[in-house]
Amino acid sequence: MIQIAQLQLNHNSLLIQQIEEIDLILYYILSKIQKEDVDNKRQEQADKYQQESELKVKILMKKIWFQMDPLFDFLLRISVSLQELSCLSIKVMNYQLQEDESSAQHRNSESIVIYIQFVQMICLQQFLPESQKNWQLASLKYLFQFIQILFNYIDIDIWAVIVQEKIFKKRVLQIVKSSEKCNEKFKKLSSIAPGKAEQFIAIEGFRAAFTENTQLADKIYKFIKSQSDTNIVNRETFVLSMELFTKQKSEIYVYTNNYKHLEQYQLLLLISIQHPEIYKREEFKLQQLTKVEITYLQAGIFIKEIINMLSPKGNKLSDDDDVAAKLLINNIFGDKTSNMDLQQFCNQIKMEVPLINTVIRRYFAGKFTDSSHKIKLPELTDNSLIINYQILGLFYLSTSLVLLKPKNGQDQFDLNILSNQLLSQNSPTLLLFRHVERLNKYEKLPYQHTPDENLDAFEQHYLFGYFNSSKWRLAPDITGDKNSSIFSIVPKYQQFITGKGKGQSKYALLNSDQGRPLPQSLQKKLSKFGLGIGGSGYEQHRIWIDGQNLKDSYIADDDKTFATGHILAPHITKLNIDRIEVWSVEFISTQQDLSHFRQTQMNHINQLLEDEIPKQNVDPGSLINSIKNRNSRIQSAIHTQQVEEEKF
Repeated sequence: MIQIAQLQLNHNSLLIQQIEEIDLILYYILSKIQKEDVDNKRQEQADKYQQESELKVKILMKKIWFQMDPLFDFLLRISVSLQELSCLSIKVMNYQLQEDESSAQHRNSESIVIYIQFVQMICLQQFLPESQKNWQLASLKYLFQFIQILFNYIDIDIWAVIVQEKIFKKRVLQIVKSSEKCNEKFKKLSSIAPGKAEQFIAIEGFRAAFTENTQLADKIYKFIKSQSDTNIVNRETFVLSMELFTKQKSEIYVYTNNYKHLEQYQLLLLISIQHPEIYKREEFKLQQLTKVEITYLQAGIFIKEIINMLSPKGNKLSDDDDVAAKLLINNIFGDKTSNMDLQQFCNQIKMEVPLINTVIRRYFAGKFTDSSHKIKLPELTDNSLIINYQILGLFYLSTSLVLLKPKNGQDQFDLNILSNQLLSQNSPTLLLFRHVERLNKYEKLPYQHTPDENLDAFEQHYLFGYFNSSKWRLAPDITGDKNSSIFSIVPKYQQFITGKGKGQSKYALLNSDQGRPLPQSLQKKLSKFGLGIGGSGYEQHRIWIDGQNLKDSYIADDDKTFATGHILAPHITKLNIDRIEVWSVEFISTQQDLSHFRQTQMNHINQLLEDEIPKQNVDPGSLINSIKNRNSRIQSAIHTQQVEEEKF
């Protein structure tokens, strides 16, 4: 057994205390694995430490952090990995008693994950000041010796995982930079009076970081202050609290209470309504939230705060009369007088705006840990009478299609002009339509309809559209793919994607007199010029924009391509279109980059196997088996990294 005294860590008593406690646990586990007897008294102590170690280590980590700011994440990862490694060691002991193949595979899979975590910790020391490396390298030596002992009892091909070192160097560097950025932000905000530089942030300083969301700033400040033992927003409280708002649940290691089990939007909702349970720190119980009810007014305020996060210029984006927030809340509540229990509301809001957690994480990360995560709404380069930044915010919250950049608009309808505009675009397009219904003077307008401030008092406006994800082509070709969708904005915000079991993939048909000569078999079906969306290709469209007489345009609630449902009000079948806007968009996607990255990694892995394995003194039969199985092992090894990329 490795002795702590050999590591010469006397200059850091807190770290020694931590490692001594974990050493006792590891001694117990190793003794079990090696089938050695352990002293009853020491076993009793080890059992006790094993139960209490997670909480104690995290508390120690928070204390150590005051002395060594840049090492906080590093120390935290040591403690967490050791806890997981301890659990794994016990599992290894149990697996050795089981000979079935599935257990061995499970054992190897978990071993790879733990080993990767240690590679990550080893990488971190390269990014720290020389003065802080000695004790750290010593502790790493201890940890690495332990893992070598452990892996003697685990059948694992480490060549498949050691290649992750380069990837983790980059990830760890990002962690260090995020910590430094958060500390810089604290220094800046704490210097705003009546705060005290480097000591605590006053509410005035906090508001300065939330110019678009001052009311939310007050609520978050109150929450963060409640997490401090001294009732002030000091450095420790500020940085640790940011973990709750910027990291995935699986990445939050600091908090020992149930905050870390909340999704970001759930946490922010409780902060927004200022529910008393959220300020209880260690006493916070998820069970106490089962009877919480959300009112229509509270939901509206919460959604406006979320939409304000998308403000492109740091100004207030969502006002009290904001149409977008009302549309979303009306979808959820229906009856404005009714309340909704917390769980039901959370389920509904996640269904309506599935990217809400991503928006919240990017919002706080962009402000406090990494400015590259700052949210950037598409820029409207031309005036629009249909769409505004609030509506774009709904797109951003609802679908990844919001990662686009509108380039230009077209606000008059002529089929040839429309065709030329669509065909000239090399990127996806967003088509927006406005349908108008004339009301008599006795009919009541049920809602505010559009961003247009100069509405006729007796006109009711409906907004809907179509997103085409591919390049437009003229008939008889069909344009679009499975990423294309129909959507409505007013009276109800909703999307209609390709319907399951529809059996068709006829997304859009653009038929104008500019097209090539049609075969005789299609001349009858394509005798009318216009734009057809959905349907069976050449007929029975979901939306038809007539190219010869706009008054002959129509809309349906079902077709053979898109999901069933009323796009506008149920009684509307004939369209009275008074405005069409075409927006060319630049779709930002990382799919190609990820594909290139994975191919590069596979090439690197293969090269490593070729370079390193022959140098080892191994049995040829074992080498052949290792090479045969390398692909499955490699996929297991990099699975965790791929999941992290997709989350990011």
